[in-house]
Amino acid sequence: MADMHEQEFNAKQRLEEGVSLLDLVEKCPKVDGEYRIDEIKNHNVYLYDTGTSWTDVRPKRRVSQVCKRISAIVEERTGVNPEIRGSGLSQSLALAVNALPAMAREIQERPEVAEIFRSLSLKIQPVARTTSHDAGMTRNGGSAVSDQDDVTAETVATDLRNYSNVIVEGVAGCGKSHLLEDLAEVYEGRVEVVVFHPSTSYEDFVSGLRPQLDGSFKGEAGVFVDMCERACNDPERDYLLFVDEINRANTSRVFGDLMLVLEASKRVDLSDEAEPERTALLADSSEGAIALQTLVSLDNGSVRKYLRVPRNLHILGTMNTTDRSVGTIDLALRRRFHWITMEPLSGEQLASELEEEGAGVDSLRPLIDWYSETNRRLKEAVGPDARLGHSYFFGEGKSAADIATGLLNQLKEVVATFNIKTADVDSIIGDGAPVGDERWRIHLVGQGLGRRPEIQKVPATESSDADGQGASQGAGSEETSTTAQG
Repeated sequence: MADMHEQEFNAKQRLEEGVSLLDLVEKCPKVDGEYRIDEIKNHNVYLYDTGTSWTDVRPKRRVSQVCKRISAIVEERTGVNPEIRGSGLSQSLALAVNALPAMAREIQERPEVAEIFRSLSLKIQPVARTTSHDAGMTRNGGSAVSDQDDVTAETVATDLRNYSNVIVEGVAGCGKSHLLEDLAEVYEGRVEVVVFHPSTSYEDFVSGLRPQLDGSFKGEAGVFVDMCERACNDPERDYLLFVDEINRANTSRVFGDLMLVLEASKRVDLSDEAEPERTALLADSSEGAIALQTLVSLDNGSVRKYLRVPRNLHILGTMNTTDRSVGTIDLALRRRFHWITMEPLSGEQLASELEEEGAGVDSLRPLIDWYSETNRRLKEAVGPDARLGHSYFFGEGKSAADIATGLLNQLKEVVATFNIKTADVDSIIGDGAPVGDERWRIHLVGQGLGRRPEIQKVPATESSDADGQGASQGAGSEETSTTAQG
């Protein structure tokens, strides 16, 4: 962190290095420009509240609320009102760095103030002084991971307008794919959907040779090039390419050299160009264009070799963090996307959502409580990616048995994926999912590689006996730990 005012952060530093606000104040008081607070990693911080006491900010409090409290501290101590830029929790709060040195004296004279800033683990990135589309982005067009407490179509659409490329990640059933329905309304139908799978290739996505009826081959555009053309022809409105399960394909191979023109700084704005010039495919090289691996043949017989990506084309990918059988996204591509983590609803949030939907919350309360407690235990024993999604609770005419079946089927996959011990399975699910007078549990059949989780239904009165039996079975079996394999 030494001599921060004399150097610029590179992409890797911005993505991987946590920078404390105290370091900002003490070590780079003369930095030109501004830095965006992108993520508060530690919510257990103490902030000045009444002038006479220090109040604990609860971990459950939203990031936006914590940011507002930080803003209040800076304003109170400096008389400067930190400017809030953009919108949505993912953008968090922007503070002018030249306002922070006024805090230095307070930090030096009051240990409590110094401790506050020392406890805030922040990630920062320069605010680009270009167009609004580039605001808040790193030089390479990407950003650090952002956790949002309330991910909606509106907040995601805001991030797409600011970052162009966004990936929403989360466990199965947390509502990632459901975003598509709401985003289709936001974009007024200007949406194209593609599902990636292990066989998806550059030729499918961008351009490739296609067999013709006469036995010849012709270079044709893929879905990405088609969407570029649509967006170029209508530069005043935004278009969305929705990529479901983006990490199921070999993304480095699928995107290929597109990674260069995906960056916001390399995209083109065609709103001022004449209508005949509004095209994504070009015959000759141009600024902001990249050569295609396969030439695209047009209906008039001409061919196009170069592609440019318009600024009004947004890319949204979804990613299941529970699935360990798929590939990962390398850093080169990862840093070109803004990342949002979609969390499963808590028990209280779920009950509130169900009440708004008009569902019978009272009858589902025992199952909601079990879901909430099971997720807490899964997070502690295995990790956040092992938690259950809340989508099973939604849908017309769903009974407690329908919901429990969905939850336990997902739990079966979690047990198999993370290779959880029998004893740990029993402690995680407790008495089991309450369905009427029964408790539904996960029962492990077999040993070693042949072990298979199955749903077991027992009377509620026998659930305690089942706990004891499961624990004794777990003690006598040879099994691996709860950590993910591979």
